[in-house]
Amino acid sequence: MPLRHHTLILGRGECARLLAERLSRQSFDVALAAADNADPKPAVANGSMTHWRGGRLIDCQGQAGAFQVAVDHDGQRMMRQVGSIVVAEQARHLPNFAAYGLKPSGRVLSIAEAETLLSGEGFAATTRGAANVLFLNDWAEQCHPVTAARMLRLCLGVQQSGRRTVYMSGQLKVSGDGMEACCQAAKTAGSVFFKFDREFPKLEELKDGRIQAAWQDDTTHLAFAMSFDYVVVDEKIVPDPSLAQLAKVLRLDRDLQGFVQSDNAHRWSNTTNRRGIFVAGGSRAILSPEAQQADAGHAALKVAEFLTDLDRPALPRVEIDAGRCARCLTCYRLCPHAAIEMTPRMTIMPQACQSCGLCAAGCPNRAIQVRDDQLDATLQRLMIAEAGPRLVAFCCQRSALQAREMAIAAGHSLPAGLVVVEGICGGSFAVRHLLSALEAGADGILVLTCHPGNCHSEQGPRNAQQRVAAAAQALALADVGAERLQFSTLAANMGAEFASRLQQFAQKIAALGPIAQASAPGLKPRAESEEKP
Repeated sequence: MPLRHHTLILGRGECARLLAERLSRQSFDVALAAADNADPKPAVANGSMTHWRGGRLIDCQGQAGAFQVAVDHDGQRMMRQVGSIVVAEQARHLPNFAAYGLKPSGRVLSIAEAETLLSGEGFAATTRGAANVLFLNDWAEQCHPVTAARMLRLCLGVQQSGRRTVYMSGQLKVSGDGMEACCQAAKTAGSVFFKFDREFPKLEELKDGRIQAAWQDDTTHLAFAMSFDYVVVDEKIVPDPSLAQLAKVLRLDRDLQGFVQSDNAHRWSNTTNRRGIFVAGGSRAILSPEAQQADAGHAALKVAEFLTDLDRPALPRVEIDAGRCARCLTCYRLCPHAAIEMTPRMTIMPQACQSCGLCAAGCPNRAIQVRDDQLDATLQRLMIAEAGPRLVAFCCQRSALQAREMAIAAGHSLPAGLVVVEGICGGSFAVRHLLSALEAGADGILVLTCHPGNCHSEQGPRNAQQRVAAAAQALALADVGAERLQFSTLAANMGAEFASRLQQFAQKIAALGPIAQASAPGLKPRAESEEKP
């Protein structure tokens, strides 16, 4: 019988350790799988703690609240059931030696090596007296502010330890908390700062192993040269290579850099495209050590909310009609939340489903229904107003519908012949819905969804745009005019823009005039009682 843990944490480092300890203090049972055998063991509080040093996730099935995971622990495959999963791996810090034409040595150091020297014996004095230490930052590649902050703190520490420091940079980044003060403190302590806009100094290794920097001053046009006993280079921060495999096993979206959290406003903070799976620390973004500590606390709160079922709003129920389902796997491919399982027939996993309707809109056999969804009912009752062009706006509940409410509250006028059809996501609108609105008497249709990167379902705007294009192609074939269908994106706070776009669209449709049903045999003609002179 597999053991059950409230939470499985995947990762090593300070963030993973803090997260495990905080969840344990809340009486949750935690399993920590750390690939590094030397990773420190977290302290156990009220809950129980299982620590798998060298543990690696190799499989994950099931849904939120009941994930079935397989962990490779020292060559042994262990099956466990867990309620939630947190990916909390560290990011990788790669020194930029090659970017400066340097090779690592006892004198050419990474930031971590320099920090170790400073905390230990320090930078050894030379026969000429105190050691000269050069810091190279932001030359060939733009460095992250987290790296710049680390370099500045290190420069200050080395200067205060009695060494002479020179800081050469392209762009001196002091935007982080306390970094302007740190920079000024380093200058006050005696650090010398040089900023280069165009041509950077030439670096050369001397016979005695020291590094010489030579350059021409832009203002005086005089040549300068300085030699240094130690050189510290900056670094780039990249996702841990293990994240690619973890994202594949867990079916998680990644951003363009490879971190396990897509660039979506609704993923921040700590959530992913799958309910019950969270991300923290260096797995989701480049964060400072202080930010990672805070992130561990945020992630612990998110996990606790999920485990106590406080994170789930009331959502419409999604069902698959087994009699109509052809197992074409369209829904499986479309679902952004991995909420559809083949066991052996297609099944909606309610704990994972976000009721976005993308599967229902994309099902070619209309085998999926979103219960309590008023979309079809609204189309059936569609009563086009008598005045002006007959318009239908398909609105996402989380963006365009709220923008409409804001427009009304602000007193903006909307077209008289407007009927609004709402859906929980813009991707829930199928081609048949758009064509049904035309059959019901609409002269123009506007589909309004969230901006890309601001959709709860991630793929909603893209799917909606593709279906508008497909419906427009059908209209063109029916000789109706594809310009009667339009796609646009809005944020929830764009009330004025909502009103403006509807008015502009109404003017465009008014110029086109009513749909000539005689030239559109594929569409149902309006009843004689609906015709107006």
